[in-house]
Amino acid sequence: MINKEKFAQHIKDLATRELVSKVLDKIEIVIKNHEIKYTDFLNPYEQKSVIEVVNAFPELKVSSFGGYLESERKVLAIYQDYLTPELIETPISAIEIKTRAEQKINHRDVLGAALGLGIKREKVGDILIHEDCFQIIVNKSLEDFIIFNLNKIGKAEVEAKSIDFNKVKPVEAEYKSIVGFLASLRLDAVVSFAFKISRSEAQSLIGKERVTVNWEQISKNDYIIDTGDIITLRGKGRAKIEEIGGRTKSDRIKVVIKKLI
Repeated sequence: MINKEKFAQHIKDLATRELVSKVLDKIEIVIKNHEIKYTDFLNPYEQKSVIEVVNAFPELKVSSFGGYLESERKVLAIYQDYLTPELIETPISAIEIKTRAEQKINHRDVLGAALGLGIKREKVGDILIHEDCFQIIVNKSLEDFIIFNLNKIGKAEVEAKSIDFNKVKPVEAEYKSIVGFLASLRLDAVVSFAFKISRSEAQSLIGKERVTVNWEQISKNDYIIDTGDIITLRGKGRAKIEEIGGRTKSDRIKVVIKKLI
């Protein structure tokens, strides 16, 4: 029997503790029955947490599946080390969606349409928005269900079909750079500047667990931000800390932030 508390004691947020607990259940099955077990789609922080747990068992390996090289959300496969990655069945599928409607459709619209079919968020991977189509990575078991049932996004009629992974087209994210001079690198100060909200509102949103740093839930206003950190404010977008400069004569810190457009 695996000591779950040993692996979870350093994890602060409840969702990640629950994830690790479920993964340990899968690990027990893999070790005992020599099966291959899969996670749901995980964000980069969740992937890191799971891989750290799996790496504690030298007899196990882990492989990831996201649909394309730069994918953010991935499914992880956990299996015995005598197996090779080539023997692991791909647990995901790629679906392409097209419409003739002139209605502008965004990421939220596509995700909302999928969830409206009763599909859970953890069964959906990356959603790629292109000028001529939308592509969505999903759990393989849902492929046919989505193709036959997803016929509308908003008011626009759509057609969905399965595609090979080599036809998945990564999206070049567009960013704009903003420069600020901040009194500190506290999370509440950076969120306030990056998303153009008041410091008190930033603190409230952090307390409501609507802010993540590198996909990890952070609830402390005084958490210190570093270069390369990616801050996500649910419902508002994402910002990457591109550069942190020295202090000015007025004792403020120059910060360059790239905001996802």
